[in-house]
Amino acid sequence: MKNIITYKIILFVTLAVIVALLFMTMESRDSITVMSTKTDTPREPMLNPLQQTEQSDAMLNQKTKILMTAESDTVDAQNILLQKVTSRAVSKLRFDEYGQLIIDDKLQTQLKSMIARLPTNLSDQALAQLNKNIMTSLPNEQGEKFAQLAVGFYQYKQGEELLLENLESSPDPIVLAKQRLEKNDLLRRSIFSQETVEALFGERRRKTLYHIERSEIQQDITITAAQREEKIAALEKAAMSDGIIESSHGLNAHQDESPIDRSEIDESEKLIAQEWQNRYQMYLIEKQRILNAGIDDQEQAIQIEALLKEHYSESELAGARAYDQQQSLNYK
Repeated sequence: MKNIITYKIILFVTLAVIVALLFMTMESRDSITVMSTKTDTPREPMLNPLQQTEQSDAMLNQKTKILMTAESDTVDAQNILLQKVTSRAVSKLRFDEYGQLIIDDKLQTQLKSMIARLPTNLSDQALAQLNKNIMTSLPNEQGEKFAQLAVGFYQYKQGEELLLENLESSPDPIVLAKQRLEKNDLLRRSIFSQETVEALFGERRRKTLYHIERSEIQQDITITAAQREEKIAALEKAAMSDGIIESSHGLNAHQDESPIDRSEIDESEKLIAQEWQNRYQMYLIEKQRILNAGIDDQEQAIQIEALLKEHYSESELAGARAYDQQQSLNYK
């Protein structure tokens, strides 16, 4: 009997151990499954230094391609603009009976209109493209001549802007006008031949000299009023004889009108106001030529804007435009 009880106890313990082992096995499998699941999550492989460099180069190449595409689009748009400007300019050129390009003050106006449509600071490559476009539109010796003039005139207008920025300051507007004329002469001769300078700028230069001399007479305090009138009359007569002005009445009809109240300014400011007004009269004569040229309104506006920029600095433009608009309304 005692042996039977002992056997049962051993059997019961054995079964308990087996059950315990079974539970432990199941828990171990669950743990392995969880670990396996975590281990199976994909991870980015660690790159060695060479692979990292190659990946960086690939990204850089992609960015470069994007930038090159954007730059290519910009170049294409610029080339289209150059082609349009070229075609328009070539269509307006004038030739004499021998087929030679006519180079005169009117061509300078056409060149200014052409350059006013172009962006500032064109690259050498863009200027070469401009030259090529002109030669394609006008494939002969006259086309080559106009291409040289167009590129040279673009460089001249760019240089003129720097010239105006670097003029030495002076309280005397006549001194400033002479400085500007002198520096402009040097700039023109550095780009064009003497013959071309005379053909393009000679008429305008003579008008400038006329206005400078007139201002000097008006501001000469060493002469009497009668002497001043006599000198101005003689100057006007000579200018009309040379074709510099059309008539003293047409030039001076509005000479005393100015956007500045002279009763409230000192003598130095009067000189500046006078010089400003003289420049306006020069601008007005050239503007009238544009208005009488029979061109469309859009072309008129472009040429008048370019003319304003030629006579007035950036800081003066807003006031000059406003004054010009007011004068246009007053004399309609």
